[in-house]
Amino acid sequence: MDLVYIAHPFRNNPKENLERVKKYVKQAIDCGYLPVCALLEIGHLHGKIDENLALDICFKYIDKCDLVWLCGDWQKSEGCRLELAYARSRNKKVEFKR
Repeated sequence: MDLVYIAHPFRNNPKENLERVKKYVKQAIDCGYLPVCALLEIGHLHGKIDENLALDICFKYIDKCDLVWLCGDWQKSEGCRLELAYARSRNKKVEFKR
């Protein structure tokens, strides 16, 4: 089973975005992937840990995954754009989900 990293905006509306990202987690499972979602793992630490550390954790997750999904309005999220750049620098397969 391939691992898919699910990137989704967070900061502009944390509560709503946590609910939205769950749809993509379910979709990944339905597609036969094992989802990895930093928002669900460390989102509750927003404002409690350094943003650079949070991004480093996301990058480590991406390193372990076979595929990266950019979800929702990812283009509006600086974090998602950085995750995309990192994934591409590691030659990860990337898919865009709406």
